[in-house]
Amino acid sequence: MASEPSPVTADRGSAVPWRAMTWASVALAALVAKAEAGSVIQEVMPTGQYSAGALYGPGQLFTPASPAATLNAWTQASHQFSDLWIWLSVLAGFDVVFIAGYLGLGLAFRSAPARDGEPGPGGLPRLVRGWRLLAWWPLYALALANLIQDIIAVTAFCVWIRQHNTVPAGLAWALEAAAIAKWILVIVLAAWLIYRVFTSDASPRRARQITVALKKQRFSLVIVALLAVIATGRGSDVLEQFPDVQRAWVTWPPSLGWLHLAFAIAAQVLLAMLLVLLSAMRVQRTRDTSTPGDRRDQPN
Repeated sequence: MASEPSPVTADRGSAVPWRAMTWASVALAALVAKAEAGSVIQEVMPTGQYSAGALYGPGQLFTPASPAATLNAWTQASHQFSDLWIWLSVLAGFDVVFIAGYLGLGLAFRSAPARDGEPGPGGLPRLVRGWRLLAWWPLYALALANLIQDIIAVTAFCVWIRQHNTVPAGLAWALEAAAIAKWILVIVLAAWLIYRVFTSDASPRRARQITVALKKQRFSLVIVALLAVIATGRGSDVLEQFPDVQRAWVTWPPSLGWLHLAFAIAAQVLLAMLLVLLSAMRVQRTRDTSTPGDRRDQPN
């Protein structure tokens, strides 16, 4: 007779979708922040061109070209907006947070038992654990290539653009090579994930767990999805003066626009705290409904 899964294994399996949602939220928040920072950078340019997508987007994979024109255009704009290099570095910083988000998301699924009743990584032989760790090489390679791209970009921002100097052609081509490698690894990782999903016996169970977790957090999901669409979607400017507001955020010396920026940041932080509180309340309600007894009188 097959033995029942141990409580530790069951707890780990049921916690996988919650850990995955946590890291997915981090990744999504970083994408929204990157879109907002990229919007500011693009709007300070005189003609609204030379977006951050010229460095980070998938276009380099299909039409390889040196990003020197974009980098040097930012150098020219930095004469008027001296704090532009800070926003460029912040954009790269948000990309690092995005790397941590999707890397944590992958590790959350890697640490889960592959099948019902199968022991987790802690119960596997060392050789098998090492093989399972090596099997996720596309994810680690993608994170490494993405991090190298950010390091090269920050070097260009802090050393050359900050001092209003022309970015060397070699550094620009190194940034292009890192971007191409990153998007090639994105394709490899997507193909590898599709293969794993369709060949794993645990995929249906994990899909059900994630569906249940998303249903429990549907209220937060609606707000986050709406904000993501608004922040990442690009269209014609509804308010023609909005670029002027964003330019006021990067002017020096500080102006009233910096106060508006502080209010915008405070509003975003407050909304994030409310979403975390709402999500925690939903998790507590789920625990209360699945645990015998009435625990509603507990202050926590």
